[in-house]
Amino acid sequence: MPEINARVPICASEFGIKFSLVNCAPAVHFVLKFNRQPTMKLSIFLAVLITALSRVCLAADGSNTGVIQIDNEKVAAMFAKGGTLLQTNNFKVMAGRRVAPGEVEIHEKDTDVFYITEGSATFVTGGTAANQHTVSPGEIRAPQIAGGEEHQLKKGDVIVIPAGVPHQFTKVDDTFLYFVVKVRQ
Repeated sequence: MPEINARVPICASEFGIKFSLVNCAPAVHFVLKFNRQPTMKLSIFLAVLITALSRVCLAADGSNTGVIQIDNEKVAAMFAKGGTLLQTNNFKVMAGRRVAPGEVEIHEKDTDVFYITEGSATFVTGGTAANQHTVSPGEIRAPQIAGGEEHQLKKGDVIVIPAGVPHQFTKVDDTFLYFVVKVRQ
């Protein structure tokens, strides 16, 4: 999946210079180590190298505007199984697919924005999630929500779930498809 980041981080110390070019797919990472401080000629060479590599990566991308188009065949293929269409440092775009209810999800750093494209479901937000367990940093799951607000979601609806709010699909009618945009705080 593509990773987009327009910055070229550079970090210099007496032990070396480290820089990453992540406009490329796949990302390009370099670590140069020196036993002493780089000379002026070497510093100039490295600056030119970093600039040239940045431009090559941007040219390979075809544009430096940051505009990304995902063609309909890739979108359709992802909706057939569900999964991530695009991931950057600040957001993630996913094709959600559900055929059954799921666990409670709590995202400590991500706000979810859903746009329903097909089907209907019952979705609960808020309340209290008991017996929580962490599945990865900032991602918590639980078996069910006590209390909370019930929402009936159907084609064309949009719902926004702020970071930290427990949410759960408690009923899914047939196949339920939805775009998810996860915005990182």
